[in-house]
Amino acid sequence: MESDKSVSNLKGQKRPINKQRDRAKVLSTLEVVDFIVNLKGILKNEDYDKIVEQISPKVLAVTDGDPNMIHKIRQAKLTGAKVKIVLRRLKNKSTTRLAEEI
Repeated sequence: MESDKSVSNLKGQKRPINKQRDRAKVLSTLEVVDFIVNLKGILKNEDYDKIVEQISPKVLAVTDGDPNMIHKIRQAKLTGAKVKIVLRRLKNKSTTRLAEEI
């Protein structure tokens, strides 16, 4: 799970709306989630590769249209994992859009 600092750098100063701890708590309630890795700071692709190699998952779950899909595919090849799209973005639904409406 990306750090609050990483999300802020990506999405802007007022982000994240939900802190890393709270985002992890929500994800942890999903039956299909085995465990969550809370990341600290901003990482490079090589850092993510090392984490994936250490965990050695069978599946890398991704969101359809993930802008980092090429990296996820590369990471899956490192461990023999499968890349599986488990979430499709809902049109016009996002935390950013919700915050704008409030």
